[in-house]
Amino acid sequence: MPKTKKKTKKKNKKTVKRKPPRPIGLHAKKIQIMNEIPIMPVSAIGKDRQGARYCHTQAEKVYAMYRKACSTRNLTIRRVNGQSGTANYQDNYQDKDGMWVIQKTICSTYEGIWEIRDAETGQTEQFAGAGYGDNYVWSCNSAQTVARKQALLDYFEVPWPQPDQTYFVVKDGLSTLDAPKFVDAVKAMMPDDTKLTEIKEQGGMAALIEFFSQF
Repeated sequence: MPKTKKKTKKKNKKTVKRKPPRPIGLHAKKIQIMNEIPIMPVSAIGKDRQGARYCHTQAEKVYAMYRKACSTRNLTIRRVNGQSGTANYQDNYQDKDGMWVIQKTICSTYEGIWEIRDAETGQTEQFAGAGYGDNYVWSCNSAQTVARKQALLDYFEVPWPQPDQTYFVVKDGLSTLDAPKFVDAVKAMMPDDTKLTEIKEQGGMAALIEFFSQF
C-alpha cells in the first residue's frame, strides 16, 4: 500500500498587542517641568523708591517658558475664577531736598484662580495668584498679568536670582545682544571722558571700582 502523508496543522502564532504606555499623570509632569526650569531668569534688576534693589521677572518670558513646557506635555491652563478691585498702598519717596514724603497711591488689584489640566488623564489642580497694577488705563490688565505670572511662579515652585547676583544677570543679558547693541550697552555703563581722565590719574581699577560702587 502506498504511504500517505500525514497532514499537519499549522499553528497560528498569536500576535501580542502592545499596550500603549500609561500616562504618567499631572504631578509627574509638574516635576518634569520643575526640573526643566529650576531657576527663572531675571529680566532686570532695579531699585524701588526706598533705594532697595529688587529682581524683575518679565511676564512675557514667564508665560512663554511655561506655555512651551506645558503644551509639549499635553497640559492646559485656564482661568476659572477671578475678582478685580482697587486699593491704596503706601508709596514713600524722597523729594529733591532729601525729605521723605509719605503718600497713598490708588491701584488696581486682581485675585485669580487658574486650573491646570492633563489632557491625557483628565487630572486637574487649581492654583491662585494676586497682583497690583498702578499704570493708569492699563492698571487692570497689569494687575491680571502680574497675578497670573506670580501664580505660575508659585505653582511650579521656581526661584529666581537675587540682587546680590547682579553680575550674572547683567552678563546673561548682554550675551543675548548683537554686536552694535552690546557696544551701546557697555558705553551706557561707562563713565564719560572727564571721569575717565580722573580714573586714569587715580590708578585705574581702584577708581573704576569706586565709580561703579555708586550704582
